[in-house]
Amino acid sequence: MALATLPADAAASKSRTIDFPCFKNLADGRVLVDGTRWDAKMRQLGYDLADGAFVPYEVLRFTQQSVHDAIWADGMCRMKLLPVAK
Repeated sequence: MALATLPADAAASKSRTIDFPCFKNLADGRVLVDGTRWDAKMRQLGYDLADGAFVPYEVLRFTQQSVHDAIWADGMCRMKLLPVAK
């Protein structure tokens, strides 16, 4: 059973980069995204995600926009989309 189908131009999507809002833990460097918004964006880009499947990412750049406290900051991430995973 396939986890998800890729957009029609699967080769291009393997190296696709996007800008997406993200949160960065300033203490340990972890970068998180809002999962609901992320899945909606991936569907908008043409991914048909089966139950439990998701599109992982590699953060190429984080541009800080605001700071919540000593730990968390909001920003925009340049992300490389990786193959669908479960």
